[in-house]
This record gives sequence, C-alpha cells and structure tokens, in this order.
Amino acid sequence: MESKMNISELRRAYHQRISEEIIRIQKDGESEYPNFADRGSKASRAIAQGIVHRLGGISSHKGLSGQTAGGLFETLTRGFLEQTFALLQHLRPGKWQYSVQMPISHFDQYEHLANLERIVEQYNELASSLGMDYIIKPDIVIGRWPLSDDEINQDQILVTQGGPFASLRLSGRQISMRRGSFYLPASVVSGRSGATGARTPEPRPSI
Repeated sequence: MESKMNISELRRAYHQRISEEIIRIQKDGESEYPNFADRGSKASRAIAQGIVHRLGGISSHKGLSGQTAGGLFETLTRGFLEQTFALLQHLRPGKWQYSVQMPISHFDQYEHLANLERIVEQYNELASSLGMDYIIKPDIVIGRWPLSDDEINQDQILVTQGGPFASLRLSGRQISMRRGSFYLPASVVSGRSGATGARTPEPRPSI
C-alpha cells in the first residue's frame, strides 16, 4: 500500500505547482518581475522575487491571464487544504466540504441572509437602507456536513427524536456548517497581475 505524503511533502508539492503553473516572469523594459508583483513598486517586486526564490520552482515566461492565474490559485489551494485536512481526520472527524467562491448564505449559520436578500429585492426602500452586498463569497470555504442519527448512535444511543434546529444532525438540517474561510492574495485572485493598486478587502465573518 502506497504511503501518503505528510504535510511538509504536500506543502512542497503545492509550492512547486504554484511555481510551475501560476507564477510567470514578466518583462518591464530590461528588468523582469513576477506576475503577482505590483509593477510600479520596487518593494513589491523585490518581495515577489524573494517569494519566487524561496519557493524554489522554475517559473515560466509564457503568458498567463490574471483571471486564469486566479482560478488556478484557488483550485490548487483548495486541493492542498483538502489533502492536508484529510491527514487530520483523527483530530477533527467529520464529513468536510471544500468550496471555491461559495456564497456564505449556502451554509447553516448564514442561510437567513438568502431569505433576507429575496425580501430586499422586492422592496426598494429596504434595499436603500440595508444594501445588497452583505452576502460575500470567500475565495475558499470549509464546511462540515451534518451527521445521520445512525452515525451519531454508532457506539450507543445518544439521540432518538428528531431535532429540527440541530445543525449537527441530518434530521434537523440538510445544509453544511461553515467552519473556516480563506481569502487569497488579491494580486493573484483578482486578476490584476502586474498592475498598481489593491483590491478593497471584503468584510470577514468570524470563524
């Protein structure tokens, strides 16, 4: 049976894929800089060069759009998190969900926001008072699916009657619970590679 990679090995593989598949070296006259650096900032370019050096991979000069790079970064990072958390299953058991760009209203704690949004869309006066941008989409969200009563009672009977408001029980809620959100560097995810300026940070709900 083939042994699994440990966390350090998974991290090295993750960094290697970032170097090979996402990082590109761009030219600015006679100088070069990584595609996630701020072209107009010497400090940003120096920091980016340092990151490339520490990653140790071989970066290409082949063109890559910012949108493509951002999508790849989200996908690779989601995969790294899923593989790493799988090694910690004995510490945090459960059925886990790893999503990219999933609205927080798709999770148990924030499901009410979807209902609120539908109401606000029907009444202009509410839209002007409450706004329409409170349902955010973190780059990556980790959720935990509820358990069936059979799973909960596998060692002994712990629950019997259904609990309609029990987030942990499938009999009560058929929607996952958000357990963590990740926001990736704006220079890659927003597709502004090589540009100046910064993405306005989104509000971050507590974990």
